[in-house]
Amino acid sequence: FLELVSIEVMGPTNRLAWTTRPTRLYRLEAPNTLLNTGTWPDAGPGLIGPPVTGIMTQTVSDVTATTQFYRVRAVVPLSE
Repeated sequence: FLELVSIEVMGPTNRLAWTTRPTRLYRLEAPNTLLNTGTWPDAGPGLIGPPVTGIMTQTVSDVTATTQFYRVRAVVPLSE
């Protein structure tokens, strides 16, 4: 299962880390509000592959909202 390991807030930059599986790709998404949101916009470089270590770290720059929501989606590659 996917577990959020850490969130670091560093001024206008947030850094998130979560556990990964070698057979999954990941997408970090972030809306500014949870009210009436049917979509979660991409907050990173799109689909990202798992690192060798098992912990993925992604940095989100230029965060201007005072409140930010994140979710990480695990995606099964088409070849599996």
